[in-house]
Amino acid sequence: MQQRIPAAFFRGGTSKGLFLRSSALSPYPLAIRESIILSALGSPDPDGRQIDGLGGGISSLSKVAICGVPGEDGMEWLNHPLNDDKNVDVVYRFGQVSVRKPEIDWSTTCGNLVAAVGQFAVDTLLSQPKLQTLYRQHNGIIPVRILSANTNGTIIAKVPAVTTPNHAIVASSTGKTSISGVPGTAAGIEIAFLDPAGPLGVLPTGRRKDVVTLPSGESISISIINAGLPTVFLPITALPFPSSSLTQEAPSTLDQNADLHSLLEHIRSEAARLLNTPLTPSLPKIAFLATPTRYTTTSNTTVQPNDMDILARAISVGNVHRTFPATCLMALAAGANIPGTVISDAVRTKKEKWVRVGHPAGIAEAGADVFQPETSRVKLESVGMVRTARRIMVSQDSMRAKYTSAIFNIRIRTVKYWFRTFRKVLVLLTVDTPNAANTLTA
Repeated sequence: MQQRIPAAFFRGGTSKGLFLRSSALSPYPLAIRESIILSALGSPDPDGRQIDGLGGGISSLSKVAICGVPGEDGMEWLNHPLNDDKNVDVVYRFGQVSVRKPEIDWSTTCGNLVAAVGQFAVDTLLSQPKLQTLYRQHNGIIPVRILSANTNGTIIAKVPAVTTPNHAIVASSTGKTSISGVPGTAAGIEIAFLDPAGPLGVLPTGRRKDVVTLPSGESISISIINAGLPTVFLPITALPFPSSSLTQEAPSTLDQNADLHSLLEHIRSEAARLLNTPLTPSLPKIAFLATPTRYTTTSNTTVQPNDMDILARAISVGNVHRTFPATCLMALAAGANIPGTVISDAVRTKKEKWVRVGHPAGIAEAGADVFQPETSRVKLESVGMVRTARRIMVSQDSMRAKYTSAIFNIRIRTVKYWFRTFRKVLVLLTVDTPNAANTLTA
């Protein structure tokens, strides 16, 4: 038989991911939950295409977000440290789904999908009475307070909302904000990450620069900045490759440079040693930096040096990122505001607190508030950015699947239908349970 699990699929910033409520997964053991997620996204796929699922074949398009409200079923699975002082509306747990392997990395986080978490909360999680009150108090903007279960950090996403003909409050699907790497425009969502470095601190090694040794024996300076996820930054001049090729070539071309990736992986492993943390595909992130220079984006537009404060390329789960990960952008903005890091050394000019980063698809911006007392360690108070999001697909099946001891084979069934002039796409996560005793229907 088939048991259906409610799900949604969102773009958040320049990432896409599967969204599930914690209560929908809570009846299943952990191994079954992960099987559901892997199958839904089409992993593992030895060819790297995720042809049998919703994934897009690269790390930024192979993600999952588990969301719930405090007190609902399944919240214990999120392992959220929800203390009395955490006044939040939503708890968000992120998983990085491997494309080629049957693995989900729960140790990392995603800043881009936060914009989609805000929309998902407005459309699915928060009650209409609460939304009506917030809508009136904030002039059509719903400030959603989100707890990141991965980092224990609090995030505020200000989601533009509209009223429907039946007076319900829903997230706005249109707007005039554009972000590089996403065609068209949408409603801009202001995001504030509060104290994103947490107990680890923005300088997790305690130093603004560290030194690592390359396989050649040469020593180079790096900065490890933590704004929710430790990220390694190094100057492009430290790499034994022509700077012009590293800044001008497309990510897909750079992905074929095995020597480059081998060297960056070595630097990541050295940074993990300095952090005294296990090396994972997602942790730490790594990015190399260059002074602003003219280049052509992946959409064939030209970016001029005056359009940016710094040029950067990031590696995400073994691939050159097609834009620039939000977690790396947060760390870069923090480092740009801390004198003595390799980032602040490389930044040419910037507006107060804000930095513009040139990446393969265009420009991304973020700002950081950094407290730098003379007698104690540097503290990252907040990071801000503007993202957009869009709900692409949603399930309308509200029935909860029940776990049986049968072997589960997961598949995705897509139902398309027309309603007036609008086409809706209905995605049902279905769980095949051979020999099950009963059948659930939509």
